[in-house]
Amino acid sequence: MPAVATESLCFELEIGWSAADERRLYDELRPFVTLVRRHVDGGGPIASHIPGTGSICVPITNITHPDELYRTAEGSVQAEQFVAQDYDDYWLTTHVSTVPVVILLSKRNHAPFPCLSDLCDRCARYLSAPVGPNCYLQCNLPGFAWQLHTDDEYEGVSSRVHVPMITTPQNVFAWAPTFDTVRGQWLMERHLERGHVYLTRTDVPHTAINEHPSEARVHLIIDVGAAPPI
Repeated sequence: MPAVATESLCFELEIGWSAADERRLYDELRPFVTLVRRHVDGGGPIASHIPGTGSICVPITNITHPDELYRTAEGSVQAEQFVAQDYDDYWLTTHVSTVPVVILLSKRNHAPFPCLSDLCDRCARYLSAPVGPNCYLQCNLPGFAWQLHTDDEYEGVSSRVHVPMITTPQNVFAWAPTFDTVRGQWLMERHLERGHVYLTRTDVPHTAINEHPSEARVHLIIDVGAAPPI
């Protein structure tokens, strides 16, 4: 891989994002946060490559059935074979890329999402690029870390907006020059703080690590450049 300028890996988007905006967004997404908390607190199964921890992706969408979700997915994900578990209010699907990927899909259509749409519009104007419509919450439980990976070929997206919703300083986003680079030689590690909106590169090997002993990390993540804004 050619040399990468570290300042291109992650930077804050100056879009006038306020504490009031953050509260409105959290209230809008609260039904999805509630579902994932219910699953985790109830001790529901979470497939993972790390024993005792895991990660759950929660799509923010009007799609309510996994067959349609995978059919409309970007990149190679739509061709994945998945297993779906049926719960009262949500589906839990698992498919394997390099590691197990767990998706919690609400059975209820919670749209519209006016605050989320406004966020996407602001980011799109700032970046002069489409932002959305693929949006999801990523909940990384204590002790979880992805293997170093890229998203551009597998998921069809080379950069994403991150909005931290629940986080601690023990959560870091990191980039490396190669997939097998040891941690001490990574390009950059950065904690993404609440109250801010970030652009992150995902075409460079990267990972997210939750080193907090007991608190989950939840980020809203939005594709950049994959499709028109919502």
